[in-house]
Amino acid sequence: MTEDILFSKEGIGIVTTAAEPADFFQVGNEDAAEMRIYLRYQLFRNLDDFALRNTSQEQAELLLGSHTKENSWIKIEEAVEVKPKNGAFPESVWREAFAQASKRYPGMSVVGWFHSHPGTGVGLTDQEKEVHRKFFPKQSQVIYVIDPVVRDRNFYLWHEGQMCNSGGFRIYGKTEKVSAVIGREPVRPEEYINERYLERSVEKLQRMLRHPSVRPIDYVILVLVGLCLGIQVLRPVPTAKVDMRDVLANQTQMSQQIEAVDKRVKGLEGHLEAVGILDKELGLPETPASVPAVKASPSSSESGGALKNDETKEKAEEATATPDKALIGDKVIIHTVKAGETISSIAEKYYGTSNPKVCRALGRFNKLPAPNYEHIVPGDKLKIPNKQKVGAQ
Repeated sequence: MTEDILFSKEGIGIVTTAAEPADFFQVGNEDAAEMRIYLRYQLFRNLDDFALRNTSQEQAELLLGSHTKENSWIKIEEAVEVKPKNGAFPESVWREAFAQASKRYPGMSVVGWFHSHPGTGVGLTDQEKEVHRKFFPKQSQVIYVIDPVVRDRNFYLWHEGQMCNSGGFRIYGKTEKVSAVIGREPVRPEEYINERYLERSVEKLQRMLRHPSVRPIDYVILVLVGLCLGIQVLRPVPTAKVDMRDVLANQTQMSQQIEAVDKRVKGLEGHLEAVGILDKELGLPETPASVPAVKASPSSSESGGALKNDETKEKAEEATATPDKALIGDKVIIHTVKAGETISSIAEKYYGTSNPKVCRALGRFNKLPAPNYEHIVPGDKLKIPNKQKVGAQ
């Protein structure tokens, strides 16, 4: 193998004329007319592991190796980490990485750089294209992009002054003996890498839940919600139509009933007032006196024996039927109406006359219905006042 030594501001590099690696396998579908890219298998594993170390921010490394003079193919063998400052990659960090690469790998040239896109895909941004144009302007320098969250990867290279997708690349040296890499952790088993992929994916989802990104559909939803609220606020309020006919009819009927009750109450008050005037004219007390009980006559002698029960009852009835002259004075007695009695017969019994004027006065005194004052039934209680108080003559 013959080699040409190159000197540049990026450090010492090598242009090789050796044969292409034979032990490789294809990744993707590369264009045969483009420059072929060979990536050492162990470095391929190391870059995957490096991208998984921190999926919360982007990471970068310089890619070191060799290339042919006509740039028909390049071989990527090692990498040097580019440490960001405050999550960004200013020019100073690139200069420092170039210096570290020239010291650690003096026999290799910078053939490109590696960049991780955690959860954002493998497309290039305008800022990344500008970085590549400024620090990696040669046709032999490429970009290797990995998205460790979705496990996607791609190479980009120069083609007619533009950065284009390589379509694929080749991995070589899988059967080579693993050697220690300066400044790196030992290679991890495949199972551990799979676990790291899963852990980082979970971390990415948790970050998205804590700080969800605003999608275009979210703006559409907000606009629709605002339109709905505006329609609800600005639309005219419909006039409520209530059929008041039944309510008014019930109200009218109730008013009529109240008026009828009011009239009856006023009539009753007038009637009571008239009765009070009549009682005042007759000189009746407010509380009628009760009728004293009739005492039974004592027996004439003990030797003659007690009167029989029926005889005592007959005498008590005669005493009740016969008005006491003392009671017919200033007091009022109570008469219980018996079967066949009328106002006329009762007036004849107590006043000795059935004069219609006396009968009407007695009926008015007892508040009997006019005009005949004959509406009495057996068992009714009638007040019998002094003859002069009822106006009898």
